Amino acid sequence: MIALVREIGRYIDISTLDGITIAVDFDAALLELDRGIEGLRPEERTNDEGLIGVGKAVAVKRGGEIKTHIVLLADPVYVLALAEDERNMEDFRVALAIVAHACDRVRIPCASGVLTLAAGLR
Repeated sequence: MIALVREIGRYIDISTLDGITIAVDFDAALLELDRGIEGLRPEERTNDEGLIGVGKAVAVKRGGEIKTHIVLLADPVYVLALAEDERNMEDFRVALAIVAHACDRVRIPCASGVLTLAAGLR
């Protein structure tokens, strides 16, 4: 995963990436993520009109700066850890797209992150 994210970072600015959590229990990972600001409402999985989220870029505050932490559901991205001869190529392409899309959400932390943080305050 590190090599993949570094490669994506050659094309997309991910300098404000805080980290990546890959979780079997995606909903619990979102709920337990330390967002760095007291009183923020925890993030929830997107679940509307038949679309169910498997990855989310979440704005967090670290050391006084707004950053982005990516949370991914393990099931659709585990194929990235398999040996090349064990991979289903369609699943592999989907996993690449999920990670690339999540990294793309990192590139504009101030535009999306501040609004997300402000909207999350109770």
